Amino acid sequence: MTVHKVIARVFLHLYRRSIRFARETGVRLVVAEAGKDLRIFGRVRIDMPQKVYIGDDCRLNEGVLIVGRDEVRIGNGVTLSAHVMITSAGIESGPPRRHSQAPVAVGDNVWLAANVTILSGVKIGEGAMIAAGAVVTEDIPANVMAAGVPARVIKPLQSFHERGKPQTLAA
Repeated sequence: MTVHKVIARVFLHLYRRSIRFARETGVRLVVAEAGKDLRIFGRVRIDMPQKVYIGDDCRLNEGVLIVGRDEVRIGNGVTLSAHVMITSAGIESGPPRRHSQAPVAVGDNVWLAANVTILSGVKIGEGAMIAAGAVVTEDIPANVMAAGVPARVIKPLQSFHERGKPQTLAA
């Protein structure tokens, strides 16, 4: 490997770390509360951040969107994979159609896989896993795997603390 390639790799590594640090600092400054060891990997958008609370050891990946019209609470150890959307805003179904809002709560040690959508008024229990592409319209209990549109429980899981090895989202 040439000296030029080594220098380029070092520069790229430092550049990426500085961008991630800037994003993490920016999120910490605008949200109501952010716990320690927050990691952001890519661009994240938070609308109305003054009602967004993020716990310790959370991971937010590329394309995450959080709309905090009402309170959004994200627990400790939560991973939001690429392009997850959490919104506490909605539209009432009956005429006249009006904007509505309801709080959203994501429990500790939850994994939301890629392209998951969490709608207003939903509570997700501790240790739950939500499969890729799911749309969560109702509460999800603790320690279950949910999938589909709308999301439904597909199988129970061991509690997060009892899991001996990592589990996948395969049914």
